[in-house]
Parts: sequence; structure tokens; C-alpha cells
Amino acid sequence: MGQYILRRLVLMIPVLIGVTFFAYAMLLMTGDPTYALAGQHATPEMQEALRERLGLDDPLPVQYGRFVLRTVQGDLGNSILTRSPVANELRLFFPATIELALAAMILAVIAGIPLGALAGYKHNTAVDLTTTVGALVGVSMPIFWLGLMLLWVFGLKLSWFPTTGRIGTEVELRTITNLYVVDSILTANPQALVSALHHLALPAIALATIPTAFIARITRSAMLDVMGEEYIRTARAKGLRDRLVVARHALKNAMLPAGDHGDRAANRTAAGGCHPHRDDLRLARHGPLDRQRHRGPQLPGGSGRCLGLRPDLRLRQPPRGSLLRLVQSSNPISVAMAGQEAQETMSDIRSVGVSAEETWRPRRTRSPWMEVLQRLLRNKLALAGMAMIGLILIAALFAPLLAPQDPDENGIFQAFPRENKLAPSLEHPMGTDALGRDLLSLIIYGSRISIRVGVFAVGLAIVVGASLGAIAGYAGGFLDSLIMRAMDVMLAFPTILLALAIVVVIGPGLTNAMVAVGIVSIPTFARITRATVLGEVGRDYVTAARSVGASSGRILWRHIVPNALSPIIVAASLGIATAILDAAGLGFLGLGAQPPTPEWGLLLSRNKSHIFTSPWMVFFPGVSIMFLVLGFNLLGDGLRDALDPRLR
Repeated sequence: MGQYILRRLVLMIPVLIGVTFFAYAMLLMTGDPTYALAGQHATPEMQEALRERLGLDDPLPVQYGRFVLRTVQGDLGNSILTRSPVANELRLFFPATIELALAAMILAVIAGIPLGALAGYKHNTAVDLTTTVGALVGVSMPIFWLGLMLLWVFGLKLSWFPTTGRIGTEVELRTITNLYVVDSILTANPQALVSALHHLALPAIALATIPTAFIARITRSAMLDVMGEEYIRTARAKGLRDRLVVARHALKNAMLPAGDHGDRAANRTAAGGCHPHRDDLRLARHGPLDRQRHRGPQLPGGSGRCLGLRPDLRLRQPPRGSLLRLVQSSNPISVAMAGQEAQETMSDIRSVGVSAEETWRPRRTRSPWMEVLQRLLRNKLALAGMAMIGLILIAALFAPLLAPQDPDENGIFQAFPRENKLAPSLEHPMGTDALGRDLLSLIIYGSRISIRVGVFAVGLAIVVGASLGAIAGYAGGFLDSLIMRAMDVMLAFPTILLALAIVVVIGPGLTNAMVAVGIVSIPTFARITRATVLGEVGRDYVTAARSVGASSGRILWRHIVPNALSPIIVAASLGIATAILDAAGLGFLGLGAQPPTPEWGLLLSRNKSHIFTSPWMVFFPGVSIMFLVLGFNLLGDGLRDALDPRLR
């Protein structure tokens, strides 16, 4: 254990160096800062003098070393907008961020663990279904849209919570840590404590939505594993009440290792879901007569059959690939022994009155993918997800026929913008926006963009990430470490922050946003593919391929990668949902699709200022995003369950 920890600490060094190098490279690619610092009317001489004063004329290695040294010392430079030190601005907003994050995580733990435990205990009941769907809805909602809707409902309509600020203007609080909740407790100021919690409630609830759903799903999975353990069955056999068993044994053990259970479940899914079993490598078109007496030739370690999913080696090969066949032995002793066993077998067949033709009739085996499809079609939630995706696809394909209005055409009140914000009616089922455009038409045409963004981004991530992961998992050694450390560097940055940086470098726009979302998804597919390939490299069909002289490239791309598609397919369905959310977030920040493109995130951004007067302009685009993302999440969960060997 100590060696493993030491090894991971050593591997952190190149990752930290890579993070600093990547951050500095992104700064360089944003352009020359002297143009922004000197102003539009600065002469070239003024810019050159400023560049010399800032040290921007030094060699790049010198600039990089100075950047790292100043970062370690806490000197982050001055803000271009406020001209004040960036470190001071971070210290100003950092306490509020920490306070909000801690409050959100506390709410997520308080709500997520009980919900997940109850769903696991009430497995396959209405409670379990409600919790599962609720968790999926939670991870499918754009947080920026949820925050706006919470402000409108609980801040404006019900007036339960304030809409701005961290504490009431009438409350006096002596700050010590700038954490208002902590400071109110340290100064024994109950009025300030109540006001601070009151102002913190809405943003904490919005931010806690996704972690609550994640914790509930992980706890449910851990609870299902724990409820099947032997000590739970023993406790029930002793006559303990079910509630006592759950409270004292199951819940306690499900809470502590919930994260570990989630990691192991993910590893099982990525590695094929099971351990290889020894099984016979049967001749094509022939089945075994008697497994106990007449076992066919075997490969060391078995053919890798797993819980009925891989009945023979042929099912583990690509559909158009070269099948691995047994080579007839040239040893006369082996041939004689095989002939003697065949004669004994035929004698046994005649003794029971079975003809050779009936015995050697080829067995019909059902394709594993057909079994997966049948299990998927039996999953009601997966069917609901496919129906939701199907509705959006129909709307996207037949947008010109279904949309009541051309999205580029303004309404009849173009000359009077204030009257253009028409409420939902029979003529405009979702109302109109500030320009008089029909929202239903905008959303129908926007579905084309969202689907294109999701498919393109995930396709890019699969092509690059899965290829890198497959190479790393198969090659191992230095190449594996190099590729995975590069992935760790990318994972060190928050997804949306990395996407923002990429868009800033390459410029705003829909295409650039798709590229940025695809790039930030590369590490996910690389890690999943690597884990799956590592689980497949030791399988017996790989050993057989090597024994017949297949090249490494053929083994990897024609045999291993096709057998590693299951977790990639699941990750792709879930990745499309994440890509749609990320692209909507970039559009909301103004760095994705640009006007007049009817992209859903851009619609939210342009209409958010009307949330208090025309809430339908924000409600319907957000619901559309959630509807499509929820459909892909339901489908992804269904695919994961269909491919999980524990549920077969």
C-alpha cells in the first residue's frame, strides 16, 4: 500500500508540470495582452515598451519559468478589467464560493444517502423507480436554467427566499473569515446566521442537484450489493427485524464504501463485467457430446466465456474477421488418441440409440447482441428514453413541416418590441420571444443543432480518446504512462473551464463549441477504453491470436477493440447527454452558437433578463434541453443494465 501511494505521489510531479505548461500555453494562444492593456489608440512603440516592461520579449522558456515561479508565490498578475491584483479578487470571492460549495455538498449528502438507501432497500418498487427517475432528472437539468426557475418561483412568485446578496442589508455582521455562516456563529449573531442561511438556500439547492443525484445512485448501487451479502442473510436468518438489519448492518456498510462500490462497479462494467472462466474451445459447427468425458482441446486459461454471454470463441470474434480455428496436429500419437476417443464416442452414441447425424447437428446459438437488445427492450425506462429521443429526432428531421413559423421571421409586432413577448396561446403554444419569433418554431429548429452537437462531439471523443486508450492499454509501459498522464492533465481542469479556454483560443461559434466539447470528453473515453482493453488483453482468444502469429495491430483492432465496444457504447449514450449540456452552457455564456442561430442555450442567454416578466421565454428552452438529455440518460442507463452480467 505504501509503495502504491508513493508511486502515485511521484506520478503527480509530471502531471503538475503538464498542468502548468498547458495553462501557460493557453495563455499564449489567447493573443498578445499588450493590445488590451495599451488600448486601441496605442502606437507600436508604446506596445513594444509595454511588452518589454512585462518581460514578454524574453525567450519562451524564460517566460514559462517566471510564470511558474510567480504562480507558486501567489502572484497571479493584475486583472485587465479592474487593474487590481488577481489574487485580491480571488480572495474576495473565494469565501463565498467555498461557503456555497460546502452548503451544496451537505445538502447533497443529507438528501442523497437516504434516498439511495431507500431505493436500494425497496428495489424494483415504486419508490425505487421514483428515486431512479428523479436522480436522472436531476443530472439532466441545466443548473443555470434551474437557478433561474428557482428565482422565479421561490423568489418572485412565492417570496420565500431573497434573490440577491449573501446577507440582508439591515443585518450587521463583523467578518472574520468572510464565511458569513461561520462568522455569524463565531460572533454569536443569530440574526446574521438566519439571514445568511436564508440567502444561501436557493443557490445551494440549485448547485446540490447533480451531486444529490450522483450520491443517490451510488448509494443505491452500494445498497444493492450489500443486501446480497452473506452477513445480511445470516442476520435475517437469526430472526432480526428487517428494519434493524438495514439500519445496523446494511446502511452502515453501504454508506462508508459507497464511492468504492461505485468504482468497482464501473471497473467491472469497463472490463467486461466478469472474470474469465475456463471453457473448451469447440470445433466450428460441432457441439460437445459429453462435457465430463469428452472435452475438446483447450487453450490455457479458457476461452474467456463469461456468464453465458460468450458461449464459444466464435462469438468473441468480429463479424467479418478471421475466425480462429483449431489446427490439426501432425503428431501421429495425438492423431491415434483422437481416433480412439472418436471410436469410443461413436460406441456410446450407438448404445443410447442416437444417430450420428442428430448428435453432430450444429447447435444454434443466439447472438449476444440480440440478448442485449431483448433485455434493453424489456427495460421500460430505456424504452421511455428511446421514445423521447425519437420525438426530438422526428421534430429535427421534419422541422420545416412541423414548425409553425420560420425561425428567422419576426412577428407582426416587429415595430413594437415591448408587445412582442406574447404569452402562450393557441396561435403560439410556447409564446414568442422579445423579437416576436415563435418559441415553438425556434425550439423545433434548435433540436437539429443540439443533436448535431452531441453526435459530433462524442464522435470526435470516441475517435481520438478510444484510440489513445486502446493503444495505452495494449502497449503498456512508457507509452501507457505517457498517454494517461496527458489525460490526467486534461482532467485536472474543470470541464466547462477547459471548454471555455479552448473556445477563447479558437474563437466563439457553433463549430468551435462542438470541437471544444469533443476535446474535453477525450479523457473519459480514453480511460474507459484503456480499462476495457486491460481486461481483454489476458483473455484466451488474445492468446490464441498470438499463437497463430497475428500481428499486434490485428490483435488490437480486429479482435480486442470489437470486444471492448460494450462500455464505449454506454459511455457514448451518456456522453451525448453531457455534450448537449456543455454546448448549452457555452451558448448560455455567449461562446457557443451566435445569433440568430436558434440554439437552446443561446435562447436561454438572450431571454434570461425577461425571467420575471416573461418566464415562458426561459422555461420552454430549458425544458427542451432537459427532455433531450433525460432521454439519452435513460437510454444509457438501460444499455448499462442490459450489458451488466450481474443482472442477466
